[in-house]
Formats: sequence, C-alpha cells, structure tokens
Amino acid sequence: SRWGDRVALAAAYDISSSDFGLFTNLLEPIYDSPTQVGLINLEADVDGKYRAFPDRGIATLRQAHGFEDNLPSLAGATLAAADLPPPDRQSQDLFFYGPAGTFPVVSFVQVLDPTNWPLIADQFEGKIVLIGPMAESFQDRKRTPIDNTMPGVEIHAHALAALMEGKTLGAAIPNPLVQGLLTAIAIGAIGLGLGYRFTQPVPRLAGFLGAIAVWGGVAYLLMARGDRLVPVAIPVACLGMGGVTYIATGAVSNRLEEQRLRRTLERYVAPSVAQEILNQPEDFTSLTVGQRFQAAVLFSDIRGFSRISYQLGAEETVSLLNTYLDEMVDAILEYRGTIDKFIGDAVMAEFGAPKSLGPEQDALGAVSAALAMREALAALRVRLAAQNLPPLFNGIGISYGELVVGNVGSVQRLEYTAIGDTVNVASRIEGLTKLIGTDILITQPCYDLVKDQIVAIDHGTHVLAGREQEAVQVYGVVALKGKSDGLYHQVQKDLVQHLSQPKANTIPL
Repeated sequence: SRWGDRVALAAAYDISSSDFGLFTNLLEPIYDSPTQVGLINLEADVDGKYRAFPDRGIATLRQAHGFEDNLPSLAGATLAAADLPPPDRQSQDLFFYGPAGTFPVVSFVQVLDPTNWPLIADQFEGKIVLIGPMAESFQDRKRTPIDNTMPGVEIHAHALAALMEGKTLGAAIPNPLVQGLLTAIAIGAIGLGLGYRFTQPVPRLAGFLGAIAVWGGVAYLLMARGDRLVPVAIPVACLGMGGVTYIATGAVSNRLEEQRLRRTLERYVAPSVAQEILNQPEDFTSLTVGQRFQAAVLFSDIRGFSRISYQLGAEETVSLLNTYLDEMVDAILEYRGTIDKFIGDAVMAEFGAPKSLGPEQDALGAVSAALAMREALAALRVRLAAQNLPPLFNGIGISYGELVVGNVGSVQRLEYTAIGDTVNVASRIEGLTKLIGTDILITQPCYDLVKDQIVAIDHGTHVLAGREQEAVQVYGVVALKGKSDGLYHQVQKDLVQHLSQPKANTIPL
C-alpha cells in the first residue's frame, strides 16, 4: 500500500483439467494501489528444461487457449515499476548468468525481524528485489540447461537481469532448415578433413577432441559475447562418434595393411627384420626409392642342375627345386638375410640391407648362413638318396662392399633388388667354385671382417670376367672356429666324387 507504484505483482494463466475438459483462467492478484502486474508463466522445451524467455511462453499460451489480455511478463512489469526503459529487442532464449544461487538470496525471516533489519538493509539499497518461494517443499524447482533444481523465482531474476543488460539470446541462423543444413555441412567437412589429414589413431583422436573443444569454445563465445546460439550437443556428439568411428576403422585398416606388408616382407627377410621395418615405416618407404649400403651379397647355384632337370620330368624337377629352395631360404632367413631373387635354381641374398647390424655382424651372418646351407643340403642329400633321386650340390659365393638397393624396373613391373660391383663379384666367385672344386668362397673384404671367427683356406687371387684389370683374392670357408670341420671334408669328398662320375644321357661330339 505504501509503495504500490514501485511494486510488480505476479499473475498467471491457470490451466487445469477435469472430467469435462480443460479449464483456463487468468489468475490476477487483488490490489488497490497503482501496482504493475506481470505474468509468470514459463514454457518448458520437449526435454523438460526451461530455456525460453517468458514472453515466448506467454505468447504460446495466448495462442493456444485464446487469452486476450495484454499483460507483460513479470520481468517487463518489474522494469516498468522500476522506471527503467523497455529493452530494444526481446530475447528468444534465456541468458543464464550461472546456476542456482548466482543472485544473492536473503531469507524472508531476516527481512521481517526488526532487530536484524538494520544489519541487512544496506544490501537492498538501489536494488530490484524479487520475492518468491525458494524452499524445496514449495515444489517450484525447474530444470534449466545449467541447473536441474533452479527455483522459479530465480529464473525470473535471470530474465530481468538479461533485459536490463541487453543480454538477448537468439539463434545465429534463425531459419531452422538452413541452420541444420549448414551445421551438417560443417560437421561433415571437419570430419572428412580430420580423417584425411591424420592417418594414425592417436593424432586422429587428438584432432577430433580439438575440433570438439574449438566448436564448444566458438559456441560459448558467440553466446557470451555475441548473444547468438549455435547447436552444440548434436555437433559435439557427431564429432565424437565420428572420431571414434574413424579411429576404429583406421586401426582395423592399419592392422590389415600391416599384416599385408608383413606377409610381403617375410617373403624376402627374416620375421625379426620385417618387424624392425614395420616399426619404422617411414624408413622403409625411403629404402624403396634407393639407398647405398655396405652389405654382404650371397649367390648360390646348384651344380649340374640342367643335367638333373633333363633326367627328371617337369613336375619332379619343380618339386625337387622347391624342396631345395625351402631348405636354403630357411638357412638364409635364420641369419637375417634378405632374399633378393631366385634365378632358376640360383639364389641371391643380402646381409645388411635393408637393416644392418654392423659390418662384422653382417659379414658373419652371410658366412654363417652359407655354412647352414651346407649342413642343410647334406641332410637333404640323404633324404633324396632314400627316394632314389639324384643328389644336389651347390656353390656359394660371398662378397662384401657397397651396393645400391631399391625398386628397379619399369612402370608396369618393379623389383626390390640390389645392384653394383659387389653383386657382380659375388656372382662371379660363385661360378669360380666350380673351377676351384669347393662349395663356399668369400672375397678378401669379407674375410677381413670374419677372419677371427672362421677357419678358411687361401685359394689365391683370380681374375674374374669383367674385372680383368684387378684380380680378386678368395678364401674357402671350412667352418666356424671351435666347430668340427668334418662336414667340410665330407662335402669336398662327395663333391669330387660326384663331379668325376660320367655324365649320363649325353651325346659326344
């Protein structure tokens, strides 16, 4: 009664149901002074949360139930009671300053207590005060985007403060269809861009998390600084699911590609070497375009295989050759050799390319593989004799030096191989084993690296085809130091006996 021109009272649209249908009433306060009256009705969204500015909810109720009053919202009535100008534009969505308790709350008991009033009176000076139920027992708690138990009176406080400060929220793109289309395009572009930009799972995960953070940050800045709303929940969910999907499919794809590459590599190198290459895929890529290495090259060839293939049928020849090559390849791979190629019954391998353990270890690996090939072939001859098949002997040449390794060939067909003088020398001294009458020869550079680990025989210097200006010193390998030399002598004896036998199925000229 004393301050009626500075008071705004609440009115409300009341909609109740009965057996006879819905009853709609406008509930207004009873007053006898020039007091402002405003509606307190709020509209909940489909998820039960209150986001709409009161004016929007009031307009919806008027349209749905035919209310014909012209009462403002409580916030609008309060501005009029405080002699404050109305806002230039109305907000579509509420601007929330924070969760429940953001605005100062004073118990009504403290206000009515005459002894306490002098202590708190200064808090109210120059302020707009909203009076309403705060206790949970009044059941006036609402769900909002930032608080699930905000008192209804505090929602009106947020609305009033937003009107006073011009905090008007609205969609950045008013047209829902255009907004949805542009949002979908943006999410798709971000997802595809990150998917193509990052191929590994961890960078992809970091990229999508960064995109989510940026989207959320931009949305917050647009709301806080530009009073504009952009979709957040659905884009963030889509980016999150897209990131998980990309990571899952990328991990599966990488795993399949790794298995495919492993199977390919293990045809040429030992499994341990293949794993080293897979652990450093960038290095492997650089190797395929060509690099120089210091490595050992091993050539092996079967003695008299043309005569053997003439004696056997085609199927028996291929079967015998595959059996022989299986044994030789196992020995080479056991000592980290790389199978370069098969040339008929010949085998070419490198030790130290594409992965090196150091000159001494690479050269020793080649010699150890040759000795293992000697042992495996001796055991194979026993099995062949039991099957009435001709015995097999081979010659092995090993050289050490510089070579170039990489993809060589045409656009239609490439081959990963080694080229260089070291390769040629290894091939020539493999052929030299026939003239010397032994099975394993190595060059001087290779011997210098392994001489402390092997027992060898000096076979002097020899001029090789294509290197007439420079003789090559060669050594025959007997065994590793500390190992028996019995197999060496047995192989030499058997080889001499085999070569001295008359050639069957030949026509003298």
